Amino acid sequence: MLALKQAWKGKLSAKKLTILFLALALAGGGSWYYLRAQKAQTPVATASTVISAQKKDVKISLAADGKADYPITNLKFNGNGIVDAILVQEGQRVNKGDVLARLNVKNLENQVKQAEANYNSAVAKYQKLIAGPTDAEHQAKQVAVDSAEKNLRVQQAAYDYKVTLMNDGKTTEGDILAEELKLEGAIAQLENAKAQLALLTAVDPYDLATASETVKQMEAALAIARNNLQEATLTSPTDGMVLSLNGKAGELLASSNTPFIVLAIGTEVTVDSYLIEDDIGKISVGQVAEVVFTSIPDKTYAGKVSSISPNPVIDQSGIVTYKTSVILNAPDETIKNGMTASMAFIAQQVKGVVTVPVEAVVRVNGTPSVEVQSSNGSTGWVKVKTGLTDGKIVEIKEGLTAGDKVLIRKNIKK
Repeated sequence: MLALKQAWKGKLSAKKLTILFLALALAGGGSWYYLRAQKAQTPVATASTVISAQKKDVKISLAADGKADYPITNLKFNGNGIVDAILVQEGQRVNKGDVLARLNVKNLENQVKQAEANYNSAVAKYQKLIAGPTDAEHQAKQVAVDSAEKNLRVQQAAYDYKVTLMNDGKTTEGDILAEELKLEGAIAQLENAKAQLALLTAVDPYDLATASETVKQMEAALAIARNNLQEATLTSPTDGMVLSLNGKAGELLASSNTPFIVLAIGTEVTVDSYLIEDDIGKISVGQVAEVVFTSIPDKTYAGKVSSISPNPVIDQSGIVTYKTSVILNAPDETIKNGMTASMAFIAQQVKGVVTVPVEAVVRVNGTPSVEVQSSNGSTGWVKVKTGLTDGKIVEIKEGLTAGDKVLIRKNIKK
């Protein structure tokens, strides 16, 4: 955001001297007019030019140099990879959300798919713990308990029968021991079946906490994978224009602070100037300005002062300047970033008023007058009331209308 600095301090150009003189004259007595004294006698020899009074704008302005400056945003990829495609060109207008460039995303897409699968599995396990057993699972466990109870009754009856036989002396102690082992097995089977049924109705807090933490971890991994995939595509954050591209399709992109794309924000164009401290007091925010770019000399762009920096810029010579920015009302595509320009900060102006060159107005008997040529060719002096002047033309408030023929006489030296 550079601007051309004025290379002098404490000096005023001829134009500025004229402006200062005009401003002082206006402050002291209202309308100022630039007149030359008319002598009592007509010069011995004169040359005259006939001009027409014309309607024009009269402006008093402060001149400065400046440079076009686009507000920009820098875009870059946050990861590494091979540039798959660049979808824009320098100078191209883009809209918010447009895809500008992207990296090769095959591996990143696979990572997203795997992360999604892991996350969905973790969620399913957690939801199953929360929901508890299904009717089918509960029924299966209850069937196991019923079967174990039935088996225990059978084994208990068999054991009791063997004990009866032993008491009658009809069996051995070894047979009793075998039946005891079968009975103990049936008891253990029933206890295990009941324990499995109990597990279906009581969720272990540790298992629930572990499942919940797993879901969070898988969700974070999925977010990272999706973010990596998203950041492999550069999209425009705003309407604007591509100013520069710093890469090519097929290149390996490494981590760098260099922006991949520099994007001008919107259509706004600012022209920056650095005004010396003697002039900055004459400028205010909202003041009208006119800008003519060096490379577009036939067009004048209107604008307004958008900001005046309170911080001075002091160069090596000790010259103090203040950055002053003008936003153009209607910029177009011909204006390029960094173009140099001549700027005019309008201090006073009147539009569409009757004017004549300042040398056409002279004093006749102490009164501002112009020499007017009638339709038959005769001439005569007409008193006029003058207004604003820029040192070249002067506003005529009274005494003339647009189209009146006015003579400008010049003495011929012999």
